[in-house]
Amino acid sequence: MKICVITAARSEYGLLRGLISELLKRPGADVRLLVTGAHLDKDAGNTVGEIYGDGFKIAAKVPICAGDSKLGVIDTMAAAMSKAGRALAKINPDIVVILGDRYESLAIASACCVLGLPIAHIHGGELTFGAFDDAFRHAITKMSRLHFASCEAYRRRIIQMGENPKTVFNVGALGVENISRLPLLSKSEIEKATGIADASKTLLATFHPVTTETDTQEAQMEELLCALASQDKYFSLFTYPNADTGSKKLNKMVLRYCGKYPSKFALVGSLGSLKYLSLMKYCAAVVGNSSSGIIEAPSLKRPTINIGSRQDGRIRAASVIDCSAEKGAILRALARAGSAAFAKSLLGAKSPYGGKRTAKLIADKLLSETPKITGKKIFFDI
Repeated sequence: MKICVITAARSEYGLLRGLISELLKRPGADVRLLVTGAHLDKDAGNTVGEIYGDGFKIAAKVPICAGDSKLGVIDTMAAAMSKAGRALAKINPDIVVILGDRYESLAIASACCVLGLPIAHIHGGELTFGAFDDAFRHAITKMSRLHFASCEAYRRRIIQMGENPKTVFNVGALGVENISRLPLLSKSEIEKATGIADASKTLLATFHPVTTETDTQEAQMEELLCALASQDKYFSLFTYPNADTGSKKLNKMVLRYCGKYPSKFALVGSLGSLKYLSLMKYCAAVVGNSSSGIIEAPSLKRPTINIGSRQDGRIRAASVIDCSAEKGAILRALARAGSAAFAKSLLGAKSPYGGKRTAKLIADKLLSETPKITGKKIFFDI
């Protein structure tokens, strides 16, 4: 069976890595990687090197990035549909695996529909009201034939959207499984690998573009940077944001603070999954608006300061502190996250996303359910 796995960004590749490894072990699974998007963009970290570093063969590299303005994103989507569509027609897989909700993924899913290629979608049914990805995710769900949800509430929502329950599976989150799958570095090892002095006094920070609030996202980032610069307890290690609308301007803002406060800020393109999760294990808190603070951090018993609206709608653990993108609110959230009482509460924190055998469960279902996909897709009425 020929299985094509799509990856367009470091964030989703870090989640897919374990599934790719699992599929490569399976007799009869012919795994083809289609690499596109930010992986091939030097301004976004050129993270295709991580894929080669893991020893995976790439079936097709499809450069599509056309800039991070709104029109640039539209041009990128158009290129993704055309160029990835041609690559998929050449590969001609039995099924295409797409994770998440990015605009490149929507375009590629549309190409799959035209080509008659069935899609297996991972992380459907979730809500993120602060990003236009919310609509893209649901659209990809409606184009897909197999669905792998990260928790039961999301499985039910996918069925509510008219998907046959026989095709919808609650498998947990690949990101949570990565925590037990990867040989995480020790505190001293991650400090040496990143060059930071003390991981326990480091904030692991990412602030992605807020694509439904592009007119205020730079002001929100300025509030975050100003808050972190005004305190002396923590060092802030930022990773690049997603290649969404306005991402380059956000990077420049962080670089400006790195130059002004070199003892308080650093910016890296990508840590890779191993170093990212290893630092998360020992950091003082995860800060920003990344889904990793909602999904992975609770399993490592680390506090998350979730800023603004980007992740609104996602199910949260008790370890997540929500606050507005305002300096005072961020500083109050930092104080709470660093308190003895909150540290004690983390011991009982539980992730709602499971994830102990996720890659195996998805691989099993891909191999057993794909041959059953026939005929037209029928809307399932509840």
